[in-house]
Amino acid sequence: MKVLVIGAPPLTMSKQCAIAFQREECETKHVNYRFLQGHRFAWTNKLINKHIISVAEHFRPELVLVVKGEKLLPGTILAIKKTGAFTINWVIDEPTGKYHPEGKLSNLHEYDHVVCFDNSYLPLLLQLGAPAAEFLPIGVDETVYTEKIPLAERTYSTDICFLGTYTPEREKMFTAIAEKNLVIYGPNWKKKIAQHSPLASKLSSTTIKGPNACAYFNQTKININQTHSQAQDGGINLRIPEILATKSFLLTNNFKGLSALFELGKELATYDSPEDFKQKIEYYLAHPEERDAIATAGYERILKEHTFRHRIRKLINIFLTATQKK
Repeated sequence: MKVLVIGAPPLTMSKQCAIAFQREECETKHVNYRFLQGHRFAWTNKLINKHIISVAEHFRPELVLVVKGEKLLPGTILAIKKTGAFTINWVIDEPTGKYHPEGKLSNLHEYDHVVCFDNSYLPLLLQLGAPAAEFLPIGVDETVYTEKIPLAERTYSTDICFLGTYTPEREKMFTAIAEKNLVIYGPNWKKKIAQHSPLASKLSSTTIKGPNACAYFNQTKININQTHSQAQDGGINLRIPEILATKSFLLTNNFKGLSALFELGKELATYDSPEDFKQKIEYYLAHPEERDAIATAGYERILKEHTFRHRIRKLINIFLTATQKK
C-alpha cells in the first residue's frame, strides 16, 4: 500500500505517522508543507502546494494523510484526489482559528474523510463541510519517546518539570507551586510573564525538542501538564502520551473524556483545581513507590492502546472500508 503523509517538519506528529505507516509495511513518503517556513508567504506557499501536487502525481499514493494542513490552498486536495488517492485530514487543533487564527482550516469539504483529536468538534467539522468525521485521539511513537533511564536506576535532578509553551492557565496553575523545585522549559514564557513573577526564576534557557525530552522526563519526579482550552472532550495533547511512553510519572488536569482513554489515579494522576494541584504535588512527592506504580501502568497502557501504530491501523481501516464500498 502506498501512503503519502503531508505535514510539518521532522520530529513532529506527521513524521511519526509516516514512520508508523512504514512499520505497517506501507510504502510511504512524507512531504513538509512548512518547508523553510515557505508557508508564511503567499508566493512560496503557492510553490509548495504545486510541489505537493507534483509529488502525489508521480508517487500515485492510494492513501493521503494530511496532519492539520492549514496552509494547503483550495484545490490542492482536489488535484491530489484526481490521482485516485483517498484523502484524510487529521485535525489536531480547534479548526476555525478561534485560538490560533493562522490555524483555520478552510478546505475540509475537499477531503474524503476527517478525523479529529477531540470529540467535541465533530458536529462543527460536519458544519464546515467535512463529508465524514470521527474521533481519533493523538498518540505517540514509542520508538522515539522511550525510557532512557530504567525506573529502578533513576536519580532525580528535578522534583517537578513542565515542558511546553506558555498559556495564562498554565501560569496561574504553576504559580501555586512556585516555591518548589520546579523547572519550566518552553517558548514564550519569558515574553509573557512579569519580571517579578515567582515563576521567573523557574524558567530554563535550554530548548528541548523531540526525543531529547525523554531523559528530562525520566529525571523528573513529577512531570506536570495542563492542556490547552481547546481540549474539550478527550483532546489529549502530545505531551500526555510522550511522557507516559518514557515510563515517567504524569500529573495532568482532569477534563471530559480523559477517563475514557486512561484509568485516572492508576495510569496517570489528575487534578481539578489549583488547590487540588498543590495537594497532589505534595502527596506524590511524598509517595515515590506510588509514583513508580502509576508510571509503569501508564507506560503499559500506552503500548497496549495509544501508539501511532494503533492510530495508523484505524486510518488504514477507514480507507479499506471506504474503498470496498465503491
